[in-house]
Amino acid sequence: MNKHDVVIAVAKSIQLYKNADTMEKAEILELAKEISELGIFSNRQIEKMAHNKITHLAIGKVTGKTSKSGGKLNPATLEMIRDLIFQFNSGKIDWNMVDQVVLLGTSQSLVSKLTGISKTQINRRFVEKSI
Repeated sequence: MNKHDVVIAVAKSIQLYKNADTMEKAEILELAKEISELGIFSNRQIEKMAHNKITHLAIGKVTGKTSKSGGKLNPATLEMIRDLIFQFNSGKIDWNMVDQVVLLGTSQSLVSKLTGISKTQINRRFVEKSI
């Protein structure tokens, strides 16, 4: 997975999530298509970003994409995920933010996939906190 594509996909996803309520269906589909073509998010994840204003099936029709790139995503965490990507690249990770993203419902595996932070490191934090 290309880090540049991840950054672009996350930025476009934030745009979709923040603006879907005021966008026309055709605009939503166009932005959803752009996100989908980057191959970072599944059509179901994109559907959630669009506040369910379009279906994953509609996205699949315009993109021809049916792949499942798994992982639970809470679209409300996209801006924090963007920040974590840049933090990881700078070597200074806000671990409380990582915890918050996971606690808000984005899976550890998806956080790891998008940010580059080791899933083992993320998981270890939750195991240590539960002891």
